[in-house]
Amino acid sequence: MFSALVTPDAADGPVRAEALGGGVFLGSAAWWLLLSGAADLLRGRLEPRHLRWVNRGSGALLAGVRGLGTGGAGPRRDLSRPRPAAPRARKASGSD
Repeated sequence: MFSALVTPDAADGPVRAEALGGGVFLGSAAWWLLLSGAADLLRGRLEPRHLRWVNRGSGALLAGVRGLGTGGAGPRRDLSRPRPAAPRARKASGSD
């Protein structure tokens, strides 16, 4: 995704690439600090029933993002049934 931001005409050499990498790192670190700080502030205030709704909402969000990323094409097999075991390889008989 970020490689599309730097075209060959706009690239100023390794300094530009290092600045881009540093920006990605700092943005990721800031996002992590924001999320962990918010979690720390809300830790004692949320009851189990609130956490259950947070878990449901984040699960729905992840499922929606996955659906967008795959064009809505999810797994085609029934996930409620166990997957059949793979056939075992047969040992070679000693008749050479």
